[in-house]
Amino acid sequence: MEKKYLTPTESKLLKGLGIEVMEQEWSGPSQSEGPTRTELRKKFAQMKDLSQEDLDTFNHLFEVFGSTSTSTIIPLSEEEIDSLADEVISIRSVQDMLGGREQALRSYIFDTINLNLSDPEIESGYLVSPEMGVKLSKEVSGGKPSIDTEKLKEVLTPEEFKSITNKITIMQTVEYAGGGTGMKTTIEYEINEDALQDELVKGNIGVEQLLKATKTSPRKTAFYVRKSN
Repeated sequence: MEKKYLTPTESKLLKGLGIEVMEQEWSGPSQSEGPTRTELRKKFAQMKDLSQEDLDTFNHLFEVFGSTSTSTIIPLSEEEIDSLADEVISIRSVQDMLGGREQALRSYIFDTINLNLSDPEIESGYLVSPEMGVKLSKEVSGGKPSIDTEKLKEVLTPEEFKSITNKITIMQTVEYAGGGTGMKTTIEYEINEDALQDELVKGNIGVEQLLKATKTSPRKTAFYVRKSN
């Protein structure tokens, strides 16, 4: 079955509602004409030297870059549309080449930084360029432990759970589209840190019980170029 796509109006409406939509976009030449955008990025993530074809792609962008005037909105002739498309496709082709190369450099920088780290999975680091005045930074965030109250409820007895948590009851009035109304009750729990510390000191709750209910936030590694001063 042929894949269907949202109309521009539908897409704009969903975006306005905060809903992420999948849009159809030009993905480069067909397989018979040349590599796809994904293949281009992969190629330049692994490349060592620029071919003549690659140099021609860069040079052509310099020729057409800025050739379309965007200051005045007017109906375009077929020739003007061809020129516009040429500039857009040229920009995207070079973006893919640069994106693939940047990805390769990012991985290389991370591997180099990791040589000086005792635990690369959780530690951050950077390389400093005095001449350029920048730090090439690998920054790790997340991975912080926290107590999952739903899991804790399964680990502890009802009395133990009640002794270290605050119960929050949220009452909501719902007005339905048909005109009726109803009540919605939501119950949440949060850790009472003072009570938890008291119960730990008394020996009523053990650390091993808390560990069974501990969850860790996802760990993310990001690349930044920051000023070195």
